[in-house]
Amino acid sequence: MLVTDRADWAAQARALRSHGIVRNPTEFETAVDDEILSEKGPWFYEMQELGWNYRITDLQCALGLSQLGRLGRFIARRREIVAAYNTAFAGLEGIVTPGLRDERDAATTSWHLYTVQMDFASLGCTRTQAMAELRAAGVGTQVLYIPVYLQPWYRRTYGYAPGKCPVAEAFYSRALSLPLFPGMTDDDVASVIAAVDSLVPASIR
Repeated sequence: MLVTDRADWAAQARALRSHGIVRNPTEFETAVDDEILSEKGPWFYEMQELGWNYRITDLQCALGLSQLGRLGRFIARRREIVAAYNTAFAGLEGIVTPGLRDERDAATTSWHLYTVQMDFASLGCTRTQAMAELRAAGVGTQVLYIPVYLQPWYRRTYGYAPGKCPVAEAFYSRALSLPLFPGMTDDDVASVIAAVDSLVPASIR
């Protein structure tokens, strides 16, 4: 789903999703006296850009509409889980919870992800080891995301290298995303909290 408040961007996106095709006669570029395409009846269209077939199916539309009706509950539950995480992790050394800039952010964020920053060195483990320990405790985690400019295509194409965005690289080195989805029960949340808490050695508490 693409959302924008720019009318020109929205119009271009609508065209690109359907092979760059335009059907509005007022936007046609072909001359009215074109030798072959002079007759522009109701079937007529122009492919003005090289677009794609990005139209979703009726089934996907129906599913999307049904999910929108539950969106409020989903977001409310995500916020409850985030609040529980933030409270539980606030006093843990070596773990920084995600913050919000202001009250407006707090009122609008849907918390798609919950990513903490962990000082793995002070925790006495690597990120791989921490993920393995959490997995053994029944908690799946992920690293989201690797800085895109460090991916091979960008390095080959633009010559990017480590050091280009030091803040992003520092964040990546400490990032770990914890489970966050509306279907989590309070017991699930408590299990995640306990598993993360167990990573912090007594020596730095």
